[in-house]
Amino acid sequence: MRRLVNLRTMLTVAVSETAVILCAYTYYVWHTIGLVLCVAYYILLVAGLLLAYLFAKNRQLAFALLLCLLCGGATHTVMAVRYATYHTIVLNSKQSYVVQGTVDTVTAQDGIVRGVSVANVTVNDEKISGKIQLLFYEDDVPERELPIGCRVRTSGILYARPLINGSAVDGTAYRKNIRYVLYTSYETVETTAQKAALPIRIRRRLHDRLVRACGDTYGSIAYCMLTGDKSELDSTTLRLYSVSGVGHILAVSGLHVGLLSAVVLFLLRKLRLPRILQVCFTLALLFVYAAFVGFTASVVRACIMSGIGLCTLVNGQRKDALNSMSLAYAVILLWHPFLLFEVGFLLSFAAVFGIILFSRPFAAALRKIHVPRWLAASLGATAAVHVGILPVSAYFFGAVQTYSVLCNLLLVPLLSVTFAFFVLTVPIGMLFPVYAVFRVGAVGFALADIVMGFIAILPLSQIYINGHVGLFFLFPLYFVASRFFMLPAGKWILSLGCATLCAVLAIVPTLAALSPDKEVQNSLIPVNGYGDVTQIIIDERVTVIGDCKDMPALKATLQRHHIRKIDAVVLHALTEKIGKGLHELCKNFHVGKIICPLQETDSDGIAALGKYKNFYVWEESDHAKCEQVLTNNSRHGGFLYHYSNDIAVLAMRYSASYTNIAVEIIDEAPIIRCFMYLNAYPDRIYITNMPKGYLGETAAYQYSLAENREFVFDLQGMLLQKNK
Repeated sequence: MRRLVNLRTMLTVAVSETAVILCAYTYYVWHTIGLVLCVAYYILLVAGLLLAYLFAKNRQLAFALLLCLLCGGATHTVMAVRYATYHTIVLNSKQSYVVQGTVDTVTAQDGIVRGVSVANVTVNDEKISGKIQLLFYEDDVPERELPIGCRVRTSGILYARPLINGSAVDGTAYRKNIRYVLYTSYETVETTAQKAALPIRIRRRLHDRLVRACGDTYGSIAYCMLTGDKSELDSTTLRLYSVSGVGHILAVSGLHVGLLSAVVLFLLRKLRLPRILQVCFTLALLFVYAAFVGFTASVVRACIMSGIGLCTLVNGQRKDALNSMSLAYAVILLWHPFLLFEVGFLLSFAAVFGIILFSRPFAAALRKIHVPRWLAASLGATAAVHVGILPVSAYFFGAVQTYSVLCNLLLVPLLSVTFAFFVLTVPIGMLFPVYAVFRVGAVGFALADIVMGFIAILPLSQIYINGHVGLFFLFPLYFVASRFFMLPAGKWILSLGCATLCAVLAIVPTLAALSPDKEVQNSLIPVNGYGDVTQIIIDERVTVIGDCKDMPALKATLQRHHIRKIDAVVLHALTEKIGKGLHELCKNFHVGKIICPLQETDSDGIAALGKYKNFYVWEESDHAKCEQVLTNNSRHGGFLYHYSNDIAVLAMRYSASYTNIAVEIIDEAPIIRCFMYLNAYPDRIYITNMPKGYLGETAAYQYSLAENREFVFDLQGMLLQKNK
């Protein structure tokens, strides 16, 4: 009987590693179930190995299972070690720590610091592993005050950032190696200029010259394409590239590595060097480039696959793309198992998986309807990429870009030529300040802006869905539907059964998640935005109350809990920045009303809202559940939200103090949402951004976003627990 699958050893190992990591993850979340799964999986591997070698006499399968067993054991060990050693110091939440280190990255918005990561860290003069994220409770720290590479010294409350929080793995923090969070005042920060490391100096020089030649926007895009660093991009640029479906252009990946390899090989062939020297020099350059951009998973994957492809040029063997991808996947996860839960890693491999499985069949289908060969190949590859990344993008971002295939067809060639141009000209531009050369490359970005701007205003440019983890069962469905699943004659029922099972497992849970999570109904969700005080209150309607300055945090919270409709957004203030953010929010979510007190409404903020018609000043609104609260000096201090007859929530604005609110109002509010606890009214329930005991005292019932990054509060339950 013919085999269903032409066995590929590394593909088998890759699937096995995925299973091992998921079993180990289950153990960390649910110990008993995870232990049973781990033991059962290894028993199955050993039993399969013995059966394949002793009875079936299939040495290839036996070797593959043996490699699965060895790699699985190694991966399990590495995962256990990384989890156990992730935090190397035991922290006391009531103690202030002195932290020193070098500024590694600065996340800024409109020139204002939102977060700083510090590397080469010492805590109380003791060296620790990983990086620390600094968060300042001041809301106006200018970016220029903390240049990358400078030495900083500060003190404050230090918290460990958990690798696994509940059942969620913090894949982004793991990729960035951020293991701790320090809450401090910028007034305590001491900065010392020092000579930055060579890679930082090179990157800084590159960024400065690109920005000087091409302007802030296009210079930052060019810098991002060359280095993968998105910290310099503004939110508008990020959204344009995301809505158009060409966001992958901004992340250094296989496209960039492939173009770099092609350019280098082209130049070396013109020099008529021996093929072995061409390959060795290209591999060395790829390694240097991977080190320059920080050995990100997508670059390492692309370099491994490119390296295998280059080696086939020397030995004359045919490259097996599926095996090459599986090898890269297995190698990366063997060293960094927790990257399996990181969106960038998954997107990178999902895109390549889609190309390998569907690019050729899609192109062949297009050629049958007389589409030109070059256009069929481009369309087939683009469509295959978006089929591949669909489960990942739908799960993590809750959106599918409708016109992405068309947009990629137009923009990928243009931006690829632009990238190749910068690769060729950067060595010249770094040595000599020839800014006119870089300005030529900016033309490509300007043309791309025109196309993306048109795509962004088209109706239904994005379709929003509530993704469920079951969507990942689409990947085995893809494999069953591909040419790699060789269907024997008369066995179509098996294929149909596999496809149906995968489709049911992927689609049914996703359809079931179309309504908001049950856990958030009749609840309050504080938004995890450090620089503002915002919350989502859900009773018979969904109301957002707060500063709404951290729009990405608000959008992420809404998407995480499958909330698509907002009845009202009640603002403490409407500035131009907040207006721009709300303009983007209204494109992604159905927003009923936006309400703000007249004295806190800025004309630039109204203009930034654009054509949104349902804006009301507080004095003209009819939001019966909300009551504006004034401070003792008659300034806007927040809102009192009457959740029920006996429950009210005092939602303070970021810059206001609840101690300046009339006692009669405080008496009405058993729950106070504010930036920090100010050692007053300790009998209330506090939901704060700052950690407990920051000013020396702790309320009896205080919940801090500094200690746990995700809360969902059942208001009735909180009061019952307090009153027991």
